[in-house]
Amino acid sequence: MSKFHDLYLYRKSLCTRPFKARGIKTIRCPICQIAEHHCICDLKQVDTSPISFCLLLHDIEILKPSNTGRLIADIFEDTHVFLYSRTNPDAKFLALLENSKYQPFIVFPKDYAMDNQIVYEPNIEQPLQMDSTKTPLLILLDGTWREAARMYRKTPKLHSLPMISIAPDILNETLIDYNNSNYILRQSEKPGHLATAEVAAKVINALGHKQSAQHLQHWFEVFCYRYRLTKRSIIKHEDLPVIEYKTFLKNKKSQSLKK
Repeated sequence: MSKFHDLYLYRKSLCTRPFKARGIKTIRCPICQIAEHHCICDLKQVDTSPISFCLLLHDIEILKPSNTGRLIADIFEDTHVFLYSRTNPDAKFLALLENSKYQPFIVFPKDYAMDNQIVYEPNIEQPLQMDSTKTPLLILLDGTWREAARMYRKTPKLHSLPMISIAPDILNETLIDYNNSNYILRQSEKPGHLATAEVAAKVINALGHKQSAQHLQHWFEVFCYRYRLTKRSIIKHEDLPVIEYKTFLKNKKSQSLKK
């Protein structure tokens, strides 16, 4: 189990009544949150990319089965997960920001950058140059767009960090349908907004880790497809996202053995 699931269990233990998400009658796998008969847990494989993540989740977001932040924790083992609190931030989160092992960045649109805040807009042609002595720590705010904007605005600690801003319309032919979001499990508040896992894949790719970005994007596709199979109206495509994911992993292993 990942740190995400550990935090999910903790947050669930605090509930005084059942959390009623859409599809509440569905019997879900307790780990991947997909219907038990479409569970994807046995398909999961970790990536060895030298990148770490920190997910700062809105209080309710971690309870939503459609959340995609969990997919990042599935693929990247060095993923730290915390519940957001404006008045009482987690001491471990604050300590993580000060850990000399990491080079932290807040991932957020540049339009929200504070005065004098350093903003990077890396792309595949000009990837961001990292401190080679530290591990990049990408901080993602996980919630609805309105919640994420409020979390950023009301957390001064984040304003002192360098920001990585990735335009959602950056087209990269190496990723699946990368010009548009494939996340249709929830309705976005604004056009062009991406799911948390999609944002992570874009950033990884822009930082020059193409294969790791593809790994996460494929995993995201598998999650969305299997999740939607609980709906009777979904058109089945012979588990195509799963087939493509397995093919990717096979090719990735083959390339690794050749090195």
